[in-house]
Amino acid sequence: MKMLSKNFISKFLVLSLLLLSLAACQSSSTDPLYSPEDLAGNWRRIDSNKPSLDAMEVEVEGTDAFIRATNGNSPYFLLGQRKWRRIKPTDGPNFSYEDKGSNNEFYDGTMTLDKSGPTDYLYLNVKVAGNGNGNRQTWERF
Repeated sequence: MKMLSKNFISKFLVLSLLLLSLAACQSSSTDPLYSPEDLAGNWRRIDSNKPSLDAMEVEVEGTDAFIRATNGNSPYFLLGQRKWRRIKPTDGPNFSYEDKGSNNEFYDGTMTLDKSGPTDYLYLNVKVAGNGNGNRQTWERF
């Protein structure tokens, strides 16, 4: 078996280091774009497939959101009650979280933060069966 030349080994090592450097510098499309701090503040539910709960307002603090106002038609939620919990960035503009339903149970969900316009929006999808159960929600920052 022939010995590899020092020149070949040197070129191979330089090329390997270059490729590793390039790979480390590239951002993966699965990296989170935002953190829970980007959600901090007040949000108003402006549209959903359970309109009786629209106009609810929450304040995001850390990885939780607490109810600050309801539209008055809802006996399901109380002021100060936790509405969202365990907010965690996943990939791109997306987050996983748990949403408190009108039955007082928490359901897994995903939210997508849209900061492309003059107003920020959150699009929520709650993993609960049946249309009309509030599994599709749009929230606007105010």
